[in-house]
Amino acid sequence: MLLHRSVLLEVGLKQAILLDQSCFGCRIVTTIKDKDQYLYELSLEEAFYLCVSLRCLEIVWENKCVKNNDELWELMKSKKKLFPIFYVAYSHLRAKDWVVRPEIKYGVDFVAYRHHPSLVHSEYAVMVSAGNGELNTRLTSWPSLHATVRLEDGVAKTLLVLHVNNKIAYDSSTSYSYLERYTVKEQMIARWNPERCNEDHTLPNPNDKSFCDLTHRAHSSPHYHFNKFSMHKKLSATSASLQRISLNTRWKGKGSKAIAQQHPMSELINQLQSSLVQSKACGLLAGFGILLEVVNEQANLLNRTSFGHPIITTYEDTHWFELSLEEGFYLYHSLTCLEISKNHSVKDSDKIWDLMKSKKELFPLSYKAYSHLRAKNWVVRSGIQYGVDFVAYCHHPSLVHSEYAVIVVDSDDNKNGRLLVWPDLHATVRLEGGVAKTLLVLHIKKNGYPEVSISCLKHYTVEEQIVTRWNPERCRENKRLV
Repeated sequence: MLLHRSVLLEVGLKQAILLDQSCFGCRIVTTIKDKDQYLYELSLEEAFYLCVSLRCLEIVWENKCVKNNDELWELMKSKKKLFPIFYVAYSHLRAKDWVVRPEIKYGVDFVAYRHHPSLVHSEYAVMVSAGNGELNTRLTSWPSLHATVRLEDGVAKTLLVLHVNNKIAYDSSTSYSYLERYTVKEQMIARWNPERCNEDHTLPNPNDKSFCDLTHRAHSSPHYHFNKFSMHKKLSATSASLQRISLNTRWKGKGSKAIAQQHPMSELINQLQSSLVQSKACGLLAGFGILLEVVNEQANLLNRTSFGHPIITTYEDTHWFELSLEEGFYLYHSLTCLEISKNHSVKDSDKIWDLMKSKKELFPLSYKAYSHLRAKNWVVRSGIQYGVDFVAYCHHPSLVHSEYAVIVVDSDDNKNGRLLVWPDLHATVRLEGGVAKTLLVLHIKKNGYPEVSISCLKHYTVEEQIVTRWNPERCRENKRLV
């Protein structure tokens, strides 16, 4: 019987055992006392696979048995918009004798097992991508892709992307026979391991079990040949939890907390600001960063306030730093202690604003988020390795671990942004929890002001939102029996 998003199946004991062994559907616990009657809930993909590919099931809809495949095809599409894409991916794996299960907790569409899940762990975390880009837009964003790959690596799975392409539009695929026009391209994505990939003068022995790289693992599979390699808590803009050192701060060493308290970040930034103003510092816009030449004292202050990255040179008295666009513009706009030039010509504020936007499309949003956190004396660094926009430290990264993983969201237009679908949100929250960070989402609202001038920044507002995984053990009411 077809329900809203699944199919309900009533079977006997023998069929229930076979469904469990072949891993189709989920058994529903009922109060029915008949030992020879069991209820199972099948996903739309599982039910259609049993109906069409195995021809061992008929589906009832509105007290009528649907026997025509084209009619059933239209019915499934009405229940799930992108059903054709998901079914092609599901049947592609099932046809190769993989056990395929939906698994939202890993932030993907499916997981693939070599045999029954009670006997073996899943090997692949599967994401389905449509050829027209309608599905899994998070694969087009490097931070989102990095977060997904890192999460799957942490749970000992390999990310497998199935690119489903079709020569016709979804709306025109009114017949089941159009499935033949769909093609599936497999792509396996893994994190690059420099230790494993580093060039070695000694050739490894192919028979050595310890020698196992990405290509070897792919070709050793008997089933596959890969052609490629909450709850929410809102913080106000003046939330004290983002201004003071919290009790959960993880310090690096016993004396780190004392050093941080002795040298507050606000005082260090004031010293840097004063030094740069006195020297009339000027940064050079080059590529996607800003180059800054400083003396020893300023280099020390830049390091202690965690601005930029030092560039190794042969000079002894001067030092070069590379600042990100946000860092350089913060020193220029918020602290007013740095001039920015291009081609040895100092630009005015509006021209610099246009230059920044030309270098980075979403610069207004990322800079507003960066300046919002820096103004509260948080040290803000790139969070690309954790699949987010920034990470925030309560003091210098050499003294303390970062507390927040920050994602910037456009409240007015986030159609192609992050956290739009539940798998993406779940994967991101789970990843940050695994590295002891809290996901902080900064919603930037433009309030109707365009980005044509730098003056728009003062009209932008920022809403903070913390997203965490719900812990039933922590949230359950504790009652003692008397």
